[in-house]
Amino acid sequence: MRPISALGNGKENLKSLRPNRSPPHVGQQAIEVAKRALHRLASDSASAERIGSKIQRIYTLARSQVGHRLLNEHQIEPFDAIDVKALRDMAPAQAKQLDAVEGSKAERAKAVRRLP
Repeated sequence: MRPISALGNGKENLKSLRPNRSPPHVGQQAIEVAKRALHRLASDSASAERIGSKIQRIYTLARSQVGHRLLNEHQIEPFDAIDVKALRDMAPAQAKQLDAVEGSKAERAKAVRRLP
């Protein structure tokens, strides 16, 4: 399975994260694999078009109900798959998308801090 697809298969990921089935590190491993895949795409000039769609897929997952559940129930942040700082240097054409990711990540961090 492709790294971004593994991360994006939200319902299946949530099922696999039940305590009696798989340890939570499985979800964190998917984040790390997706992050490495984005870095690999960004370093390959022939993949410049594809990285934008991959960032968008992760962004959509993170903002979805499944993404919120991953964060709230399992402390797995899908946005962590997007290394904004590194990708700004590696894929400057994706600046607009990376700005959106950074903004959403900051919003979510503020919301989490406000929770009791």
